[in-house]
Amino acid sequence: MAAKAAIMLGSFLLAGSVLLLFLVRPGTDEFVITIINLILGGSLVGAGILGARCITRPTSYKEDL
Repeated sequence: MAAKAAIMLGSFLLAGSVLLLFLVRPGTDEFVITIINLILGGSLVGAGILGARCITRPTSYKEDL
C-alpha cells in the first residue's frame, strides 16, 4: 500500500514538474525548485517501484510430472 502511494505521489510531482519546466524561465528560483521537485518525484517513483518489487514475491511455477 505504501509503495502504491509513493508511486502516485511521485507521479503527481513528476507531471507537475515536467509541465512547469516549459513555463518557468531558466536561472530563476522557481526553476531550481522545479528541478528539485523533478528529482524528488523521480526518486519517489523509483522507490515505490523498488518497494513494490521487493514486497511481492515471485510465484514459482512447478511442472506436474
